[in-house]
Amino acid sequence: MTTIRQPKSAASQPRTQSPSSASSPQTKGASQGNAASTSLKPQGKQASSTNALASTSKLQKDAFAASASASSKLPPVSLQARSASSPAPAGSPQGVAALGAAAPQPEYRYNVDVLNLRSVPSIAGNEPVAQIPPNSKLEVTPDANGATRQNDFVHVSWNDNGTQRNGWVYEPFTLSEPRAEPAPTAPTDPTSPTPPAGEYVRTTDNVRLRSVPTTVGNTPLGTVPQGTRLEVTPDASGETRKDGFVHVSWNDNGAQREGWVSEQYTRASSAPIPGAKSEEEALEDASGLYINQFDAEKQVGGDARNANCGPTSVVVALRAQGLEVPEIPGQPHNGTDGADIQAARFHMYNGVDDTRDGVELRDPSDPSAGYQYAKMSGDGNENSSYTYFNEVDNAVSAAGGHSETIGADSDSVAQALKDGKSVVLSGTFVEDGKEKTDTWTRGGGAQEHVVAVTGITDDGNFIVCDPAYPDRRPIVATPEQLDAFMRGNEGAIAVYR
Repeated sequence: MTTIRQPKSAASQPRTQSPSSASSPQTKGASQGNAASTSLKPQGKQASSTNALASTSKLQKDAFAASASASSKLPPVSLQARSASSPAPAGSPQGVAALGAAAPQPEYRYNVDVLNLRSVPSIAGNEPVAQIPPNSKLEVTPDANGATRQNDFVHVSWNDNGTQRNGWVYEPFTLSEPRAEPAPTAPTDPTSPTPPAGEYVRTTDNVRLRSVPTTVGNTPLGTVPQGTRLEVTPDASGETRKDGFVHVSWNDNGAQREGWVSEQYTRASSAPIPGAKSEEEALEDASGLYINQFDAEKQVGGDARNANCGPTSVVVALRAQGLEVPEIPGQPHNGTDGADIQAARFHMYNGVDDTRDGVELRDPSDPSAGYQYAKMSGDGNENSSYTYFNEVDNAVSAAGGHSETIGADSDSVAQALKDGKSVVLSGTFVEDGKEKTDTWTRGGGAQEHVVAVTGITDDGNFIVCDPAYPDRRPIVATPEQLDAFMRGNEGAIAVYR
């Protein structure tokens, strides 16, 4: 074990102390030559926000789909062009109806939520020209080149309170017919009115579902797991709340169940997120992004005892955006995850702190010869040194991306993900000298640690890529678990193109 080198300027920064290996737990305060650590506390350096995406939910307005694969070098994301015929421009011979023939019927689309209108069929490199309210009637019209559809976008004309606006909208978030509004249900009991459509609660503990609003004289219908979102629904008599219980509908693995749960074990929750993927789909996407920090180091000659949770999480967050960290000058890239992680560490610290950048000059007498990997095993290896918040932006910028500090709480992380961004988080598994019990299982002795969050499910849970997780796979974390992880070493950076 070696003593971690810490620059004086970083002494006050909180850090993440990650595992040295999957089988070598570390304790805070011990000599940490192998403890992964990244601080996510801003230290005055302003994160890049150039060309920031719109702050409202792109998951509800625009497409931002990263096509994840198990390849260690993912290509940039691309939206596949839609195959569709485009009507000829007005005034062209094809656009003139033959004598006696029926005139072509106009085509309309209706947006299911607030939707961005754009000047080009892409979300990259342009700001929305307007936001279209939900359920607006949009006529499909050709653009100046006669195209009506391109890259999953459709060109439309929209009457904005008397002003006609033309532009592109993301077609998967539109319908061919207007969405029917649910008819209101009149309450039968003024003391317990029917809730407005879309009232939801989330369980804060495992809670029993019952046929009547009491614990006396009845057998539970089942147990609802902690973190489950439930829709508040009226019972047969129209009541939604009674004697400290709330009547709910629960999707139990495809079986719809209704009953009463104790309201003290619930909290208010949001409705399902339109456009978000199911838990199964989101985990499948993330499986192509996930990297284990210990296995990856072996790919480049390391001993699998490292503090690379920060660089690993940065690589995962960048891949989720279709971005790659450039290779290290002079060091051949062997096509592995490990080589990408070393490149991330290099770009985070090269020119900032040469005791943490993971390289050395190939020829000290000739700097133009470039670099080679520094020692990766035993005492004094640079992969066992902590990485800090300020340097995350260096690697993101090198990859051609942007980053910004966001609130270190589950609501802010959820909004960033809805906006099409990925997030790098700092947290800790230890509190008051004891391991936390309200977050996910730590791996390899991780204490202060860094993870990447790459997705959000339609149920409002998070897809977390913890590079030291024992099972070496992405996991699902509830908002409560995410907040618990960040508690005591809070930090969050959103990463985007």
